[in-house]
Amino acid sequence: MTDKIPTAVAVASSNSTIIKDSDGRELHIKKLNTLEGAKLTRACGDAASNQPYMIYATLAASVRQIDDTPMQFPKSVEAVESLIGRLDDAGMEAVARWAESLAPQNQDDVWAAAKN
Repeated sequence: MTDKIPTAVAVASSNSTIIKDSDGRELHIKKLNTLEGAKLTRACGDAASNQPYMIYATLAASVRQIDDTPMQFPKSVEAVESLIGRLDDAGMEAVARWAESLAPQNQDDVWAAAKN
């Protein structure tokens, strides 16, 4: 693992973002919508009650493409774990940093987000 910080570039289509992980791969990522979140929960089955597991699953499912290879939205625990394995530490760390950047930074931001 290296100390490189992923870089993010906004992409015009559908609120997706391209980041680079510390291995130099381009990850095309997009926040899950409500339906995708529901489908992911169903796909994870019993594992959906494990909050730490669902954090990994949600981060991995946010990746829509790695370099030039589109990623299929996971439809089973095995598919989730395959994607997590493919992303490995470098990819998961880059996606986690991206997700953290979406979080409100203070209480006023939380209230503003809740009102929208």
